[in-house]
Amino acid sequence: HLLRAVNVEGASAPVAMMITQEPQILETEPNDDFHAPQVLEPGTTTTVNGCLAQSDDVDSFAVNLTKGRTLVAWVEAYVLAAGFDAMLRITDANGVTLAFNHDGPSCMDPLLVFTAPADGKYVVQTMGHKYPAATDIRFQGGQDCVYRLHLTTGPLARHAWPLALPAQHTGPITVEGWNLDGQQFEKEQLPPFLFPAPVSALPEVTESVPPPTLAIPSAVSGRISARGEIDQYLFSAKKGETIDLSLSGPDLGSEMDAKVRVLNQQGGELAANDDANGSTEPHLLWTAPEDGTFTAAVSDVTQQGGPDYYYRLCLTNPVPGVKATVTGHAFKLESGGSTDIKISVVLENGFAAPLTLGASQLPAGISAAEV
Repeated sequence: HLLRAVNVEGASAPVAMMITQEPQILETEPNDDFHAPQVLEPGTTTTVNGCLAQSDDVDSFAVNLTKGRTLVAWVEAYVLAAGFDAMLRITDANGVTLAFNHDGPSCMDPLLVFTAPADGKYVVQTMGHKYPAATDIRFQGGQDCVYRLHLTTGPLARHAWPLALPAQHTGPITVEGWNLDGQQFEKEQLPPFLFPAPVSALPEVTESVPPPTLAIPSAVSGRISARGEIDQYLFSAKKGETIDLSLSGPDLGSEMDAKVRVLNQQGGELAANDDANGSTEPHLLWTAPEDGTFTAAVSDVTQQGGPDYYYRLCLTNPVPGVKATVTGHAFKLESGGSTDIKISVVLENGFAAPLTLGASQLPAGISAAEV
């Protein structure tokens, strides 16, 4: 949720506010030294709300784990527009580093999955460098260095399989994750998800051998299981038909840096994309040069592979639409006066219908003419 303060002088910029049913606690100083961490009460799930209040601050939290138990820990800082780039570290009681992460799969916030090698006390530490980056390489601190540290040893889903569920899906749902009692769950008994679990209006299929031929529209969930692997899917298109090929990976918790290519029947490359519009997800709008059967090829840019390198590839015909953006989050209006609000409008995928721009839910006494 977004929260802002308003008074007679104007409105503040919106800030993120989390609303949750999970147990919440506050960080308690001093907790910089792994020898004297803040001790967290036993429980399967805990969220610590904290702040790295000064430079070189390192916040430490002690948890007790039994051998073979998996702890999943992740920080929310970047998504809260905090002023630091967070890191996570797990040490044993002697301060020996057992696990470390800087950036998780979906953004700059870290994620750690750690299985205890023995019964005992372990220390989870968070710290970070200044964000946006500066020349100073010390750990950052300040009132804007706020974070939420999540820790759980309970059931947690990473993703469903297929990665998006058809809207009319019935029956058990296959889930992959940590500390799960099986992989098949009824909808009412699903564990919490760490990453988004989209619901789809498209036909959803999964990778198979031989690979499925994709209809348009449809989506396929697949996995680059080995280094250098390339997954290929056939699809048909008519001359002049535009196909929207979009791939989701990191947004769903995948480690994959994906690339999508369109190949002709001879294997020649007709189009390719890695990161579209500043994101880490590939996206192609491609127009068929002739009638025929073509191949959508999916691979990892760094030629990596494994269980964590999964993706969802969607093939659709693009839908005409409109994208509008406004230049500010608030505008000041003097009594009896007026103000101009600049709005940028982009017509997408051949949208050609007339547009009318208006304002709704305005306070009493304020009006805006349609344009």
